[in-house]
Amino acid sequence: MNSVEPLSAGAKAPGPPWRLRFALVHLMQLPALGLAMFGQPPTAWWVAAAWGSVVCCAGTDSGWRWRNRLLVFEAILWLTFVLAFGIN
Repeated sequence: MNSVEPLSAGAKAPGPPWRLRFALVHLMQLPALGLAMFGQPPTAWWVAAAWGSVVCCAGTDSGWRWRNRLLVFEAILWLTFVLAFGIN
């Protein structure tokens, strides 16, 4: 006997878990973005870039290559920004 009941015609299946993870990764970057915008450069920018890139790389455990590449690209953008504008 199968204990799992099929979905009724009007019920929707829950969304894929990658959407939640992808949204969570971007929400976790908000403090870094705020620090980069309102902190004292260049120290705040370095901390924000480190935080943002670590969060992006930590979120790359999905099975989809394009999402992983997008998050790695965002991590590279964080570090490129601080290397371009944060060196005094």
